[in-house]
Amino acid sequence: MNDIDRATQSVMDAHENAKNDPSRPQFHLLPPSMWMNDPNGLIYYNNKYHLFYQHNPFRAKWGPMYWGHAESSDLIHWTHLQIALAPDKKKGEKYCFSGCCVDDDGIPTILYTSIHSLLNVLYGGQTWIATSDSDLIEWRRNPNNPIMKNSMHNITIRHWRDPYVWKENNVWYMVMGGQLTQPKRGAVFLYTSTDLYHWVYKGIFSEGDPNIHKKPWECPNLLKWDNNAVLIISPMDKVQFSLVNLKQEYTNSSEWFIFDHGREFYAPQAIKHPHNEEKYLLWGWIKGGGIQDQWNGCFSIPRELELIDNRLKITPSSSITQLRHHHRHFINQSAICNLHDGCGELILKIPQDVSFTIDIYQNPKNKFSIIYHPKSNSFIMGKEITEYHSLQEEITLHIFIDRSVIEAFFNYQECFTTRFYPLSYTDISIDCKVPGTELLSLDVWDLSGIINNYASK
Repeated sequence: MNDIDRATQSVMDAHENAKNDPSRPQFHLLPPSMWMNDPNGLIYYNNKYHLFYQHNPFRAKWGPMYWGHAESSDLIHWTHLQIALAPDKKKGEKYCFSGCCVDDDGIPTILYTSIHSLLNVLYGGQTWIATSDSDLIEWRRNPNNPIMKNSMHNITIRHWRDPYVWKENNVWYMVMGGQLTQPKRGAVFLYTSTDLYHWVYKGIFSEGDPNIHKKPWECPNLLKWDNNAVLIISPMDKVQFSLVNLKQEYTNSSEWFIFDHGREFYAPQAIKHPHNEEKYLLWGWIKGGGIQDQWNGCFSIPRELELIDNRLKITPSSSITQLRHHHRHFINQSAICNLHDGCGELILKIPQDVSFTIDIYQNPKNKFSIIYHPKSNSFIMGKEITEYHSLQEEITLHIFIDRSVIEAFFNYQECFTTRFYPLSYTDISIDCKVPGTELLSLDVWDLSGIINNYASK
């Protein structure tokens, strides 16, 4: 049995216990069992979405990194395929860190950071490349790996990793994350290539203020709309983004915004929406496991990104509406209802100057509260608090509850992802309190789970 077969078998052996954990999400995608972190290699190929991810197939904790793999034609019905990448032990590889997948004239091609020792994490790994046939199942590493080394730079870069690649005008572009020194500050670096195998370093694309961004920048994404772009970084803190004007060449970004205010959301990756050129689709890693030590980590629901009037709009993918059933509509001052099996969706609309509280609980003695304070423009999500910047006359709060996972969208301009652990998991109650008759509307749906299939080799 080879390493991939052994890893796949380990994951499937633990699946039965993992799927019966009552805290395990039902409509968020996650591996059959064990650990996952960063989404990797997102690609729409031959009419199917392929999502890869950082994966430890042997424990529900971080460890030796493989690449897990799932595919779907509609973002609702998923097939979990055999593990795509295992460390190439013969060449000294111990971890297959994050990267991307592109279509190279019909050839699916993965570029990723190869780590041979934990010292490589600090001083920078190598960029390796692998290709596959049209089924994206078996992956063959290039015999000339590595295709990039940290020594290609004329400056000192630490924590150099996580390639993100796209093509325009017959030229391949790449951004990579890392950290500059003296003083320490996070940065993103730019490269070009004509063939994906030979890369030229073009310089620093963006660097942080050493008083603010001291830590490395991980998992950069550069999303383009004509002459404007959005740069997304994971700075070992809350995910952030900046707006970039590409008419000014590839210059530094100075103003940063929080992409998701929750501490449990990290390392997102985006691809161009295959059915709408004006949008991108993005998935992030939601941290944390459940009651049983058989799984840890899941994908966020897919988010659609648009740049409208130089503002980033973030909405849940319309595919989620396929999961809706048992709709309830409220227009009075308060509402109490149950979400069957702890899975549901809420859309709340109120005036901007009205406070409200949403209590989520299975047992009233153990509540998770979402509170809005208009005077301070602040939201409280459980024990986390953040200031709300999207001031409009009306607030739309769109919430997804999936047993132990909560994702919230504020006016589709700011997001908040968190975890919620009730004492037990059956139906979850929702108590929405708005004073007087200020509630404009509240719509609630129960949500079914996504469909998971497991391919045999």
